[in-house]
Amino acid sequence: MSEQPGQGHGVQTPERPPRQDAEAAAVVARRAAWLGVGGLLITLIFMPLGLILSIAGLVLGLRARRSVRHLAGATTGIVTGAVGVLLSLASIAVLLYISPQVSDLNDCLDAANTVADEQQCRDTYVPKIEKRLGAEPGTLDWAF
Repeated sequence: MSEQPGQGHGVQTPERPPRQDAEAAAVVARRAAWLGVGGLLITLIFMPLGLILSIAGLVLGLRARRSVRHLAGATTGIVTGAVGVLLSLASIAVLLYISPQVSDLNDCLDAANTVADEQQCRDTYVPKIEKRLGAEPGTLDWAF
């Protein structure tokens, strides 16, 4: 004897109508798009928050995409979230790569007593940072 839906043992959970599922996925897709775009933009300003928002956009985009196949917001959230995550990880890698030189520059600036001493620190350490990054001399003068 075969069991009919709703019969048998165990707790049955009510099924949501497909329309509610599609509407819920569309809301999640919109959130993914906003988080992905916001995370990508904020990564350029404040990298740690941008990384968090980009990851959230990526995860929500993947969830929305899993439930309903073709949602533009889900794709936007996935793409911008992934780009934001990659940009954040690249920024972290560059910061870790030049951290010894930046630390030396900061130590020198902390020990400087005059404006001339501070300029001497910049003249000494900024070219080292530029060399480490493979940048042209004078490229990072604006940053320090």
